Amino acid sequence: MNCKGYEVEVLENYPSALNCVICSLIINKATHGCERHVFCEGCIKEYLLKSCGEDDTVVCPGGCRKEIDDPKKLSPNLAFDMMINKLKSKCSFKNCSWTGDLLELVKDHKMRCKFIQIHCYRRECGELILKDDVDKHNEVCLYNTYRCPYCQNWRILRKNQADHEEMCKLEKIDCVYNDVGCRGSICRGEVEQHEQDNLSKHLKLTFEKMTKK
Repeated sequence: MNCKGYEVEVLENYPSALNCVICSLIINKATHGCERHVFCEGCIKEYLLKSCGEDDTVVCPGGCRKEIDDPKKLSPNLAFDMMINKLKSKCSFKNCSWTGDLLELVKDHKMRCKFIQIHCYRRECGELILKDDVDKHNEVCLYNTYRCPYCQNWRILRKNQADHEEMCKLEKIDCVYNDVGCRGSICRGEVEQHEQDNLSKHLKLTFEKMTKK
């Protein structure tokens, strides 16, 4: 069963009755299962849905064993909600020192806390990062794509950047005979053709360097 209660750090003592006995967390949207016991709205609805037998008889999960005659008629407990909403709580995000009412925490602060941590949406990465640092992470994420400055291919994973650029056929490189005087700058994919077209020139430059005093 999925927990529906508030998973927050409370800074004050509070009655145990404010914890849902189904999910063990602080009650979210207090709802009566019977006259005595109160649960999270989501928890009690899910419990009733799973517990209904052929005769639709359901026993309250609060320990009283009282039958719930009509699972469709659940009533809220506004008094519980008021107590819960005012519980002094602390933000659970690392390095955040914010404290305040639980209601403000879950309805406002948690949505805009600068210390919110999220996982990179790229499944292969999944690194946990601050929400405000998403743009910085995108610039270095190994599973983000980047545009090659030579061939303009933008679908290369950053983790393959070095390998691609080392082999990119459109990267301009110096001729291997640069040290004897060939100043040609050609694309990597045209090296073989360049050497064939300039064979005589390269041999001449090599001979001149070898015989030069």
